Amino acid sequence: MSEVSSILSRPENWLFFALLAGTLIFLLWLFWGLKRKSLEAEALTTKTLQIDAGEVRYHRSGSGPHVLLLHGIGASLSCWRHLVPLLNSDFTVTAVDLIGFGQSSKPIDVDYTLDFQVKCLTQISEKLKIEKAIVVGNSMGGNIGLWLALKHPEFVARLVLIAPATSPKLVPLKLDRHLWLAYPASAFVNRAFVNWAYRRTLGQAERLSAAHVDETFGIYKRQPHSIRSFLRATAAIRDPRLLIEVHNLKVPVLTLWGEFDRLVPWSVIELLAKRIPSMKVYVHSSGGHHLQEDFPEWVSEKIQNFVLEKLD
Repeated sequence: MSEVSSILSRPENWLFFALLAGTLIFLLWLFWGLKRKSLEAEALTTKTLQIDAGEVRYHRSGSGPHVLLLHGIGASLSCWRHLVPLLNSDFTVTAVDLIGFGQSSKPIDVDYTLDFQVKCLTQISEKLKIEKAIVVGNSMGGNIGLWLALKHPEFVARLVLIAPATSPKLVPLKLDRHLWLAYPASAFVNRAFVNWAYRRTLGQAERLSAAHVDETFGIYKRQPHSIRSFLRATAAIRDPRLLIEVHNLKVPVLTLWGEFDRLVPWSVIELLAKRIPSMKVYVHSSGGHHLQEDFPEWVSEKIQNFVLEKLD
């Protein structure tokens, strides 16, 4: 003990231990930073095109059969940034910012219903020369994909739903009737709230993307038109026609869901499966609402197997 006390009492030894501790802390910080950086996918390159409703931002890459990616309410094409590189070696992948979201136009004189979004998608597909596609939709994007398949079965080769928001009960209030909320709400949006909301879509906290949070914050902070579009788009979730008509589907359907989904409960998937008896369902035990961000490799594998009809 006396030797230890003697070592610790010397100032030069304290300096050594301080430098050693500082070096270890720096190395741990560097390792964590590199780990975080490795999880940050590069932003997707984008272009724009013009349709009747306004300007649409989109990403396209790869070659082969077409895959069309449709994001959920409040999201953008950035939510597919991990999945796109896993698909574009076998497919021509197109991801869009739906009208009213992301960097696409947000007109104030439209209703953002299922019919409206399907009309927009048919125009987008014509512009991009997509005659037939495997449609992949997350949350509200799943609803739009279902409606697209019902109204244009000749266009949809196969349909993949990721946590589809097909129950009107998910939005108990008719928010599209309270558009006045858009103006005060836009003034109170802050980065902490966006961070919290984005985190709720994930089952894996380390997948949280600072760049994605910043992008979403920029879209909604002091942007009442963005919030107005969001409120109106809840009509695409509340639409009762969807569950009534889904039994008429003529295309194969695959649904993916994560047990850590905080937004769409299992009961919604269960009800949809009853309405579409032929639907294949796969559940990830650790995934959240944005399975394509949590476990993109798993989602990619399921999509490719589904396309090749090698479902186990």
